[in-house]
Amino acid sequence: MQNYIDKQDSIFVAGHNGMVGQAIIRELKKSGYCNEEVGGKLLTRERSKLDLTSYQDVISWFKINQPKIVIIAAAKVGGIKANMNYPADFIHDNLQIQINLISESYNYKVKKLILFGSSCIYPKNLKKPIKENQMMTGPLEETNESYSIAKIAGIKMIEAFNGWFLFILYLLNLAGGGFYAYQSVLNTENFMEKYGIHRSALLPARLAGSFVLTTFLMGLYIIYRGGPEGTWVFFNILFIQSLIFTVLGYISVKSDVAEMEGVKYTAEGYIAPAIFTVVNAVLIWGLSDKIYM
Repeated sequence: MQNYIDKQDSIFVAGHNGMVGQAIIRELKKSGYCNEEVGGKLLTRERSKLDLTSYQDVISWFKINQPKIVIIAAAKVGGIKANMNYPADFIHDNLQIQINLISESYNYKVKKLILFGSSCIYPKNLKKPIKENQMMTGPLEETNESYSIAKIAGIKMIEAFNGWFLFILYLLNLAGGGFYAYQSVLNTENFMEKYGIHRSALLPARLAGSFVLTTFLMGLYIIYRGGPEGTWVFFNILFIQSLIFTVLGYISVKSDVAEMEGVKYTAEGYIAPAIFTVVNAVLIWGLSDKIYM
């Protein structure tokens, strides 16, 4: 949690009186968050004073309190009998709570939004351990299907707000890596001529390019497997690799070698990897809840 939240942040825990909400608050305080002495603040509101199913109430509350972190542990819950007797209520109320809180969190650009899911969002007959990408791969448990559907909708709503940006950024990053992999491995001679590199360096150039090609192929495999869950090593290698390329590129472009006759080093040698470094840092931050599973 400390990767996402600063001790000075105001944190809204929706559903603070529930079992999950109380556990969250205990852990936050135990870890030094919500401490007013350092500028932190815990935001809660009783159900009688804030109806989370009312969009106008939620709008007004956000306008006054402006939380930096929103943790959604609020939900309409019940046993098997209640779920089966009042399915429309469970879908409606839980959808409305999530729509209101997610929408306003997006509008106010909160630093982090956390929505608690449930094991019931996964198909009923899955073998343990359950993997995150197994959601919506089979029929749900009928006795709490309404609650499950509402939870899945909330997750998909969050993905719709920020998932496409990160996915497009990932694809652009992958395309850039693929371009340089092609240039250095398959189009090596033209690549070397472009930068004035002597033909005797053909093998080292291809060896260096093979590392870029390897990460490009691994990136394609992550798309094929259905998501980045648990791939923190890959993303950190990309970041470190591009950072090293940036430093070495800058040193090379600014060195005396760049002034030698025939050498065609340009600022691209450090600007391009610097862009990759920033993009990889954004991806690590944005996907941290998935890649560090």
